[in-house]
Amino acid sequence: MTCRIRYFQPGFFAIPVGIGGLSIAYLRLAELFPYLKSIGLGLAWLSFISLIVIAILYLAKIVFFKQEFLKDINNPIKLSMLPLFSIALLIDSISFGILKCNFALPLAIAGTMIHLLFTYFNLRTWITKDLHLSTITPTWYIPIVGNILVPITPINQILGIFNWFFFSIGIIFWIILTTILFYRKFFHEPLPEALLPSLFILLAPPSVGFISYIKITHSLDSIANILYFTALAFLLLLVTLIDRFVKIRFKLTWWAYIFPIDALTIATILYYHLTKMPLFIDLAIAIESLATILLTIVGIKTLIAIKKGEICKEE
Repeated sequence: MTCRIRYFQPGFFAIPVGIGGLSIAYLRLAELFPYLKSIGLGLAWLSFISLIVIAILYLAKIVFFKQEFLKDINNPIKLSMLPLFSIALLIDSISFGILKCNFALPLAIAGTMIHLLFTYFNLRTWITKDLHLSTITPTWYIPIVGNILVPITPINQILGIFNWFFFSIGIIFWIILTTILFYRKFFHEPLPEALLPSLFILLAPPSVGFISYIKITHSLDSIANILYFTALAFLLLLVTLIDRFVKIRFKLTWWAYIFPIDALTIATILYYHLTKMPLFIDLAIAIESLATILLTIVGIKTLIAIKKGEICKEE
């Protein structure tokens, strides 16, 4: 076990993020279909417990294998995955906020403070290090998307006008990173096969951005519509690439499929509440069903891979 902890990956934090995102989707759907609340509650606790277990294991890596941890810090791709820890805290705070749990606010405060540190550590690294275009992947969205989550968490009432601070960081750098990412895709070497699932992260910034914008402005205006339909457009783009995704051998990066689909589901449920158009609740149910199926498949494959010792190996 000790040797495997040496190679414990920050990508494991995508597990509570994916489960937590799906819990929020079920809890929001439960407002229309109350029998789904128990599923949302179970997923919320599963996300929180898995976050604690993974955090303990990663902390063990930091304590006992400091050099391996420093390699994670110096690897731009792994560095961008470390903020999944604070994102998991923020997502769980949203789930438990919906459930009216008292510890939702402390989770949101801790997640916000930690994520802000991660954000500026990543930005400092991007600015000061001599990076190559090949290191730019959709995982770079991760430290940015977390900022857009902040106005949705229970801390939003404390932040007031500063909700715009976190929203602005996320949206502006989303535009910048999207431009760089597509430049790489069009004119340089393609993404490695193992990182192809990370393309689903394209769904997250506009989906979460839409929810966050509505939370701040309480208005379904042109900007809100652009954010939501941008996410929908990216989903259709990813559907056209389905033949590429089904050929990919299982890796921990498959967890990148889950949260972005969760986010689009939640955004679609919100769009239904704002427009009362039945089309969008049907679409939300369809996307959530897809997310549930994917979570089940990826979860089973992860457990099998752990049992076979195919995860936490030297790269």
